[in-house]
Amino acid sequence: MTPDLEMLEVLRCDLQKSGKRTDSYPKRLHNINWVLSLDLSGLVHPVRMKHISVYETLAGEHVLMAIPGKESKRNGKGLRPFDFFPLLFRADGTQMEDLSFGRAFASFCEFVETSGTDRQFALRLLSATVYRMAFMLDHSLAVKEPAVRLVGHDDDGTLTNGMSQMKHFEPYYSFEPDGRVLPAFRREIPSLHVSVEGLLKYLDVIVWNEDTKYYYGRKQELARKGKLGEEPEWLRETGRINTLLSGLTVLGFGSGIVELSDLVDRFTRQRGVAPVADAEIESMSGGLIGTAKQAEPTLSLD
Repeated sequence: MTPDLEMLEVLRCDLQKSGKRTDSYPKRLHNINWVLSLDLSGLVHPVRMKHISVYETLAGEHVLMAIPGKESKRNGKGLRPFDFFPLLFRADGTQMEDLSFGRAFASFCEFVETSGTDRQFALRLLSATVYRMAFMLDHSLAVKEPAVRLVGHDDDGTLTNGMSQMKHFEPYYSFEPDGRVLPAFRREIPSLHVSVEGLLKYLDVIVWNEDTKYYYGRKQELARKGKLGEEPEWLRETGRINTLLSGLTVLGFGSGIVELSDLVDRFTRQRGVAPVADAEIESMSGGLIGTAKQAEPTLSLD
C-alpha cells in the first residue's frame, strides 16, 4: 500500500455528536425502519431464513444479511424477531468464518501491523474510516435490487439453498466510502483471506443489527406500558456508535496508544463498552478527526 496523504484528506471531519439534530439520526432511523418493514412470514431460524445481498466489494466479495437470527427465538423481553447477522462470501464462493466483534478488530490490528513501514498511514486510514462509519458520514441512500435467497435446513440438518432472485427494496443507507480510499481497502487481511473493505461492510451489518435490536426493544417497552404509537427515546450512542467507537479503543490498544490496564478498566466500568476518547481518535487518525484542517499528524508508531 503506497501512502497517499492527499487521499487521506477526504476523511477529515470534526468530532461528532449523536443526538436527534445530527446527520446520523435520520440515517440510523431510516435503516432501522427498513429492517422492521421486511416481510418475515414463514421464516424461522435456522429452519427457513432469507439471505439478502446488501454489499459487494471491489474484490468481488458479497456481504449478506441473514434474517431472522437466533434472538428471534427468545422468549419474553429478550425476543427480537428482526434479529439478523452478516455472512461474507469471497469471490471464489467460499464463506468467511463467523467473526466475533473482538476478532474483527483484532484483524484490523493485523492489517495495521502487516503494513510494514506504512503502519502509520494504515492506522490513520482505518481509524478515520471507522470513526466516520460510526456516525454514517459515508452512508448514502442506495436504490438497489439485491439478490434474495431462501435458505433452509432439512430434517437431517442438510443446508438447502433456494434460487437467488433479484427483488426490489425501498432504498436504504449504504456504507460507500469515498472512491479515492477504496483501492487501499482492497488489500487482503492475511488470516481471513478477505479484503479490508469486505470486513468493514461485514461490521456495518453487525452494527445495523445493534441499532435495530435496541430500538425494537425500546418500542416493545413502550407497548408493555400501554403507550403504543409513541416514539421511543432515541438511542444516541447506544448501538452502532458505542460498538464501533469501542472497537477503535481496541485498535488503539493494538497500536500502542491505549494502555492495557486502561482498556480493561473501561470495558469493566462501562458494562462492555469503551468508546475511544476524543484525544485518542485524534492521535490515531493523525489529526484527521477533530482538529483544524491544516493540522500536522503527531502520531508515531516507532
